[in-house]
Amino acid sequence: MVSPNTYFENYLRQNKNSKFNEFNQVDKHATEIEKRLQKLEKIKATLELPNTICLSRQIGIGALGSAEMLGQKLGYFVADREIVTQIARNGYYSQRAVKLFDERYPGKMNELMSKYFSVKSFDFKDYMQHLIAAIYTLAETGPTIFVGRGAYRIIPCEYVLGIRLIASMQYRVKRVAHLYSLGEDVAEEKLKQMDSEQKDFFRKAFGKTGPSPSEFDLVINLDYFHDHQWIASVIEHAFRQKFGAAE
Repeated sequence: MVSPNTYFENYLRQNKNSKFNEFNQVDKHATEIEKRLQKLEKIKATLELPNTICLSRQIGIGALGSAEMLGQKLGYFVADREIVTQIARNGYYSQRAVKLFDERYPGKMNELMSKYFSVKSFDFKDYMQHLIAAIYTLAETGPTIFVGRGAYRIIPCEYVLGIRLIASMQYRVKRVAHLYSLGEDVAEEKLKQMDSEQKDFFRKAFGKTGPSPSEFDLVINLDYFHDHQWIASVIEHAFRQKFGAAE
């Protein structure tokens, strides 16, 4: 069975009048995050990053399932929205990540922030700085597949295979309704809310309403290609065509 979309699952929990908070979950990624930060503290800054795969996706299409299969094929670590957010939101991790980033790439944070940042909100500015540092921490310390959070716009494009996964609202509604035992009207309402939130994040972070197809190496429409194993194989082939053998 395809792995559930963690973001959607958390969103549903938050909207059942519970006090569930996705950032207060048991920190199942703590060991991996700590390992990456410690590794970064020991290695020298480099102008080259491991070749990276960034999956941009519409909410509710099950991109994490494809990412996990691809990770198994290539031996890459999968950094979904959850782990990136944990680094960016957790003060202990985020402060270390930003400090290391600034030490390793003097002036780079200001360059990236001036290039992308479009909303003059101190809270969001802090979050974006933490997000950039989190993505670089993961990318620099090992071959990584990113799912979401605009990673393909943050990491230099020469190190990125950018993939966009899309599907019609009808496909997404049916999938989410089936996966979470919801009525299709409820699933559609939640998806529209989350689409709006995703667009709002993209506007604040990058000054755009959403990704453009021309920004990606490959766009896959899940209305026609449902098999996540096949999707993973196609992305693997595209990766090897662009960069050669996996590192």
